[in-house]
Amino acid sequence: MRRRDFLASSLLAGATHRLAAQAPAPGTLFVIGGAEDRVHDRHILRRFLAHAGGPQARIRMLATASSVPLIVGASYRAAFAEIGATDCELLPLLEGDAAFQPEVVQAIPEADAIFITGGNQARLMEVLRETPAWKPCGMSTGSSGAASPAPARARR
Repeated sequence: MRRRDFLASSLLAGATHRLAAQAPAPGTLFVIGGAEDRVHDRHILRRFLAHAGGPQARIRMLATASSVPLIVGASYRAAFAEIGATDCELLPLLEGDAAFQPEVVQAIPEADAIFITGGNQARLMEVLRETPAWKPCGMSTGSSGAASPAPARARR
């Protein structure tokens, strides 16, 4: 397993706002580099959880870019649980077909925060681009890791 598969490269938190289906609510964009600590103090994850709305926040994770998404998802779920998050789930967006499933698409605007793990940005875009799952996030292209799907308004 490669180290980069365990490094988060982008975080998108909707603060205390829900992500709206038509027009995403303004939120906070966390973009971090490699070696983010999810074992010891977890300062970045704690701050992310606070901006997401605290322990009861609905956090949904995208590990689509990772070559080992289920392992990465489980690792982050455990890390978030250890700092008090009670509702943290991996979105099953591992293949393009999943981005068209209504329950997956609906889970995105219902989340308080979306956590996007690192990995191969081309794979992430291949699965998400121009799908129903893409639209609720207000995503557009960008560069570098998970920053690719960052909301257009955050890059203005």
